[in-house]
Amino acid sequence: MSPKGTVPVLVHDGSKVVAESEAIARFVESTFKDGPSLIPGSSRGAVDKFFGLVNAVNTEDLVSLAALKAGNAAAKVVLPQLAEGTLARLKALAENPETSEETKKIIPAKEALAKAKLTKYETPAESYEVVAAAFKELLDAAEAALGAPVEGDDKPRFLAGGDAPSLADLALVSVLARAHWAAEPRQAFLSRPALAAFYAHMTARPAFERADVWSGLKPVAGALLLGEAAIDASVLLWSQAAKEWNTNLAPPLGVAWHTVADPVAGAARATGEATNKYVVHPITDSAPFKATALAYEVSVAPKLRDAAHATGEFLQERVFTPTKNASARAGAMLSAAASATAEAASKAAAATASATKEAAAKAGEAAKSAAAYTAEAATKAATATKEAAEHAATATKAAAESAAAATKAAAEHAATATKAAADSAKASMSSSSPKSGEAAAETA
Repeated sequence: MSPKGTVPVLVHDGSKVVAESEAIARFVESTFKDGPSLIPGSSRGAVDKFFGLVNAVNTEDLVSLAALKAGNAAAKVVLPQLAEGTLARLKALAENPETSEETKKIIPAKEALAKAKLTKYETPAESYEVVAAAFKELLDAAEAALGAPVEGDDKPRFLAGGDAPSLADLALVSVLARAHWAAEPRQAFLSRPALAAFYAHMTARPAFERADVWSGLKPVAGALLLGEAAIDASVLLWSQAAKEWNTNLAPPLGVAWHTVADPVAGAARATGEATNKYVVHPITDSAPFKATALAYEVSVAPKLRDAAHATGEFLQERVFTPTKNASARAGAMLSAAASATAEAASKAAAATASATKEAAAKAGEAAKSAAAYTAEAATKAATATKEAAEHAATATKAAAESAAAATKAAAEHAATATKAAADSAKASMSSSSPKSGEAAAETA
């Protein structure tokens, strides 16, 4: 019946169809003249202004994104699954040959809305700021229109003035009642004195109390969500059930539901009305239940929120931060150990090379072929010294000078050792044979 496929829709006299809340409210005001006017002449400008501001606030996004931004575990699973379920049902309707052409025309727009929700859910903080800006604009305008409360004056104030609410007030309180479900938007309007007084007055009116069934059930819902283990289990079960529903059950059930929607909807409405009249309203209208709801809202809910924040801060201070610091310290210790190991290996290699060179020199002194071995060792040492000098040239000036000094000292030591070995060999040869000694000297 609605061109957009949305509710509410009003059918009057069996033929007149009016869709959307604002249009329905204005139609009722202009059609039914008995009773007080909700758009008196002096309030028409205020009604038009605040309906424009109210329509700019997507209350569904306001509450959903606030819950996701706050890290609500259930919302992180449930909200995306609901959007995916909507897409599955729309797909089934589009593929069903019995679906009317009028319905098929609105399916693309519905799919776009569901996909847009999924996109917003991926960045809840950024997406929330967009809708929160429109909500703030509405609150600023309403607070200014209501005026600051005067101490001792309990007379209710309305957006268009006067002694009775207009359609502007009804539109505003409907948004505030929805925003009241999420902590951040709720605090945004309750922190404003005029709006807090306005909300308290409007929600205390008998008509609002009869219509606002869900607020009376808040204490029950809060009690059911106290156990963290119960929440985690519920989220897991919901996730699995939702996947099963979207994959295997939603498409065929969506088609079946479409064929029996009218009688089922009628039965549901009748059941709902009877339930509200004989079960829900007697409970929620009772003084004990209202007292329980008020006590929960005033005494329990703030403590639960404070406890949650305190738990988060405790975990951050006692678990997450110490763990992060311990990991950093362990990494630093491992890095230092690796550096020490590399330095020790370098020193060990140098010590081994030095000891090897000294042992070779001593062995050469004792060997008969000391002269030839020493010459060969000197050649190798010169080659190594040249390579070391070339490599050291690329280092700093101080390192180059140090390497040059070390090279010079090594050369002098090698020359001294060579000369000593030659002299020793010459003396040895001379003592055994003069000619042989001369030959050995020439060879050296």
